Amino acid sequence: MRADALYYDDAIGVDNLQKLSVVKRYENSCYFKNPAEEFITFLKTPNQLVPGGIEFSESEYARVAGIDELSLKLTTGAARSLELPSSFGISFEAAAKVQDKWNQVNDDFKNILDLLIARRNWKKLLGLGSGLTPSGDDFLVGYIAAKKMDGIEIPFKLNLSSRHSGLSATTPLSAHFLKHALRGRFSDKIIGFIKDGDLSILSFGESSGAATAFGIIKGMEENDFLRSAAHTEKNNTEVEA
Repeated sequence: MRADALYYDDAIGVDNLQKLSVVKRYENSCYFKNPAEEFITFLKTPNQLVPGGIEFSESEYARVAGIDELSLKLTTGAARSLELPSSFGISFEAAAKVQDKWNQVNDDFKNILDLLIARRNWKKLLGLGSGLTPSGDDFLVGYIAAKKMDGIEIPFKLNLSSRHSGLSATTPLSAHFLKHALRGRFSDKIIGFIKDGDLSILSFGESSGAATAFGIIKGMEENDFLRSAAHTEKNNTEVEA
């Protein structure tokens, strides 16, 4: 089946779009899987372009998203990189607005999330929350982005092997986004927030955008602390020498 896209993840190749089977269908997004068990997401514009995502016009989305099984060939569309930018552009004002938005989040798991975040018990956030992408996972995606930006090692391990995956503790779609995050690939809204402090990320989902942005902020704060501690230790060592 031929289709006209507006934008698509530049990592999507011809083979990724063969023999797609629908997994879940929503008004503005539709999730498919291919034989390699990869998620391919059809998105109705305007939307955030996610790893494995293809954004369509409203009419084209209605045409392609209503089919249960298909092989797709894109005839038009602009490929977009979902790699991280080269530098942070988040202002103090933007960070404060993210904190305010997170404080307003209405999530049954919010108290537990805040406790685990305060204790920096990152791995226990995996799968914590409700919905297709639990808030704990959304936070981790943002946190991983901050670590990747500064080239700092992520302080927990998740095996990406499907057979022995630590990601089995969460939903398949959330595991998909976490796998891409660990490979350094993120939605365009995450990239826009990191690069320019674009707060449109906060409008996505009931809590997903806020949790992701909050994860970025907390990751940045931790990075700053680690750099400061390393600088202090270096100075102390030089004095002792």
